[in-house]
Amino acid sequence: MSEKNRRRFTRLKYNVPAVITVGSNVFSIKGIKNLSIGGALIPCEQHFDDLTKCIFQIPIGGTTDNLCVDVKGEFVWSNNTEAAIKFTAIDPDSLMLLQNIIRYNAEDADEIDAEITDHQGLI
Repeated sequence: MSEKNRRRFTRLKYNVPAVITVGSNVFSIKGIKNLSIGGALIPCEQHFDDLTKCIFQIPIGGTTDNLCVDVKGEFVWSNNTEAAIKFTAIDPDSLMLLQNIIRYNAEDADEIDAEITDHQGLI
């Protein structure tokens, strides 16, 4: 199966800061390497065991009400330079924000709309 067909959602470069919380540890991420509706690839200098639970947050700049995408996830792999997170749960407001981020930053918004229609939620 090709990489494109294996993934349900288009990934795009989205170099903005994020915050990862693992247990009681909070890690600031300088820039997301890529982002999709189903997960993210982040630069990471620490190794996390597969399936380690986390909270992934993307603050939305320019807002006065501390708006952010807030997603539960788990690490699917990591090494000492980067880590992949699969999103596992998200509230409806954060899902709408995440879908809009992807939609408005993608080359083909119609393709993103089709993915959203075909795959409701994260999975």
